[in-house]
Amino acid sequence: MVPNGPWIGPGSALGFQSRLCLGPTSIWGSASIFWTSGTPAHLATAYQELVQILDESGQALPANQPGFRGDVDLVRRELDCAVVNYWINRCAKTGRGTYQTVRGAFAEGGPVYPYARILEKTHIQIAVRDLDCILGYFRPR
Repeated sequence: MVPNGPWIGPGSALGFQSRLCLGPTSIWGSASIFWTSGTPAHLATAYQELVQILDESGQALPANQPGFRGDVDLVRRELDCAVVNYWINRCAKTGRGTYQTVRGAFAEGGPVYPYARILEKTHIQIAVRDLDCILGYFRPR
């Protein structure tokens, strides 16, 4: 069961314990999408295919959107989500494997010091697609 309550919301942190969910070996090597040297090309292909499919069906392509006033990082990543989900579903349909989790790094915010590539709000997000992987959850202190 996915937790719900007044303490869960935008900007909330939720800890969870999970078992390592390994699925069939794929082009990335495990059940998670790891951003490797080949991944950008695969996602670029997925984007092009998704554009064509949506265009042919008369549907609009999702767009990344600002999440708040002054948001230059476009934190509502609806396009990115659609492309990754399209690729994952395509892999499942073509026998390339299924994915229980997806991990992505997001570089956001300004540099922490002059000329830095370490940014103020850089973080890792994990999307658990298979809730059976979650053994429990807690609210971090």
